[in-house]
Amino acid sequence: MASAGSASACVDFRSTLTGTPWGEEFMRQYAAALDSVKVEVQEVGASRTRSGSVDALCVSYYRSPEFRNLKASTQKKRRNIIEGCEALPQPR
Repeated sequence: MASAGSASACVDFRSTLTGTPWGEEFMRQYAAALDSVKVEVQEVGASRTRSGSVDALCVSYYRSPEFRNLKASTQKKRRNIIEGCEALPQPR
């Protein structure tokens, strides 16, 4: 099962910004530095999750605001129930 909301990114860059922090020139340089960085984000398990599958439905629920706004203990209980159902034999 893919871990919901998990993503990995690796960014390594350095840039020297001049001017007063939050000033117009500083912010222009900051924006340019951010624009120059290309970040490749890979969703963990994305290649193993088929679109339209029960697994994809579960991942979608785990990423939803409804799930994320639950207490951690409630999230854990629901995840255990859902993942228990996924372990059942699936019709082919």
